[in-house]
Amino acid sequence: MDGTAAEGRAGRCQTGALRGDEVAFAANWRTVLAVDIAMAVAVLAGGLALLWSGTDWGWALLATGAVYTFFACGRAVKWRRLRRDAGT
Repeated sequence: MDGTAAEGRAGRCQTGALRGDEVAFAANWRTVLAVDIAMAVAVLAGGLALLWSGTDWGWALLATGAVYTFFACGRAVKWRRLRRDAGT
């Protein structure tokens, strides 16, 4: 490849940003995970707030936040394992 197009599923995209699990080896990997988990917690909190206010949408947002939190925490575990296996 010539480096201008996205090369496969992981790697750099056209803007030079990291994609996929390659971000686990970036210098700011902890910040990326912290923002991801913070967003998941915000969705959970929004669901709880809607549920507390009595709307029916609170359950949907709460379920979405739970799934988001599950995958965000799973990503943290996966990235920790990748970094440990790579010796970083």
